[in-house]
Amino acid sequence: MHMTSSVLVKSSHENTWAFLVDESNAPRWDRSVVRSELVSPPPLQLGSIVRTTAPSGMKQEFCVEELSEPHVLRFSLVRSRWFRQAQLSFTLLPVGDAVCITHDIKVTFRFPWSVLIPVLALFNKRALAADLDALRRAIDEGYDLTKLKGS
Repeated sequence: MHMTSSVLVKSSHENTWAFLVDESNAPRWDRSVVRSELVSPPPLQLGSIVRTTAPSGMKQEFCVEELSEPHVLRFSLVRSRWFRQAQLSFTLLPVGDAVCITHDIKVTFRFPWSVLIPVLALFNKRALAADLDALRRAIDEGYDLTKLKGS
């Protein structure tokens, strides 16, 4: 399954990049993440491992596959119960005084979750758009989803 969504943020390119490469910001905008931590020694760099924890308690680990400052951040799945493979990328493109963030997600589900792909594709497209709007609000307005999650 492949999903793409984009959002325009009013913040500077540098501030937008700094927000995205700080793994601890993920819970502020991504509803599927209540905790995100750098498992490797800091700072975030090529080959770094980031562990995320979902509201259900499920943990996943991702490896930084590309870090082309200040334009591309790409992670590949290292470990997950749900997904056989996954790749997540953020591409930043200046648009006047704003920045367009394009978020691509490519996933292959493990059985038995693979049978749910049609339903998940429909739901996840809307969820991705909602998460990117929360990302825009977090960067532009200081929005913090963790306050709604009770974290």
